[in-house]
Amino acid sequence: MANVRDDITLGQLALRTAGLVVILLTTLVCAVIAGGYVLAGQGSGKQFAAVAGLSAAAVALFAMLVDAFDYWLRPRRMTASRLRMIRSLIFVTMLVAVVLSILAGTPAFFILMTPALMIYLFGVMRRRPEPIRRPPGRPGRQPGGGTGQRLARSRASAAGGSRQRRGGKKRA
Repeated sequence: MANVRDDITLGQLALRTAGLVVILLTTLVCAVIAGGYVLAGQGSGKQFAAVAGLSAAAVALFAMLVDAFDYWLRPRRMTASRLRMIRSLIFVTMLVAVVLSILAGTPAFFILMTPALMIYLFGVMRRRPEPIRRPPGRPGRQPGGGTGQRLARSRASAAGGSRQRRGGKKRA
């Protein structure tokens, strides 16, 4: 378990693992129910919308599982673009699943999805995104400091010296 964050307690690790298990089990239940409809040959009319909605929900739940695993058990190793892509996938597939479940008239979809959605929304989604950690040794702005150009200008004007414009012309 070298990838697990060092700053979490054993109880927090147990709760996060339980949350991941709930999301995983919900994913499997959605996939099994959709597969059962397909194997039984009941994929026509409203049942087709229900199968498609459950399949979309299974895809969204798997993406939620990946995002939650990366946030809870790894110190957010996904890049910002990959995180946006996964969250967009979750949003679109959940929207499709909700619309298809309304068209199919299956309210059980909402009962099935509620625990996993609550765990994901309250456990992973935050108001402010975490700052992206830069790898050590990579240059960046120093905290509290401005650009060196501003500091050089203030020193030159304090000393009373002349400044040089960008084009190379000096002015007094």
